[in-house]
Amino acid sequence: MNNTERFKNQPLFEVMDSSPEALLRQLEKGKIFKSRIVLQIDTNRYLLRISGYNLVMTSTRRFNRFDEIYIMVEETSPRLKVRYVDPFRLGISVENKKGKGTDFQV
Repeated sequence: MNNTERFKNQPLFEVMDSSPEALLRQLEKGKIFKSRIVLQIDTNRYLLRISGYNLVMTSTRRFNRFDEIYIMVEETSPRLKVRYVDPFRLGISVENKKGKGTDFQV
């Protein structure tokens, strides 16, 4: 089972601001990244930090400031769309901050 099928029932996020070109070059459909919630802007909008870039995203899922989350790339065009993925379902040790032994981009 590939990542897209495994997490198809998880909430989908749509990144609202245009993404920097350097970040877009790193992103590929199905790739998983570790990210952080920097700030809650309002009820369903957050500032998300991914690979050194801050992006505004919308989500129906609730997060807290400084939450570290894993996201999977769903689409890169015309807008970046990512999906939350549960690290425990992926077998990731949450205490492992540097991602040693994993294939994740941090």
